[in-house]
Amino acid sequence: MYIETPGGSGETAEEVVKFLSNNFDTISFVVSGEAKSAGTIKIDDLEEIEQKCPKCGEVCKIYAKFTPNPQIDVDFKNKGFIPFPKDAKIICKCGFEIDLSGIKNQIEMQTGREIIVK
Repeated sequence: MYIETPGGSGETAEEVVKFLSNNFDTISFVVSGEAKSAGTIKIDDLEEIEQKCPKCGEVCKIYAKFTPNPQIDVDFKNKGFIPFPKDAKIICKCGFEIDLSGIKNQIEMQTGREIIVK
């Protein structure tokens, strides 16, 4: 797939990648000019996690990335996500600590890739 885009909707980019992933075994991306924002997101570059607090039910949106692409940080922070924490723990607004180490291990085992944390 040839890509050249000044950016756009992350949701649209994800839908295009899902469509391609469902219809083709292998997808190659060639950036022919610039590819900013949504043009840099591929489904295999990250995992989106919605973690519900067992104490209060609040949902925390977290992203785990597998490539050191800084545009992913910008795009997903703008969508209300937080990056996967280095210590694999988040503190809910209610004060409850949620340990994500099991989720981290599962994602890394299933993908065969290590989550990049700051």
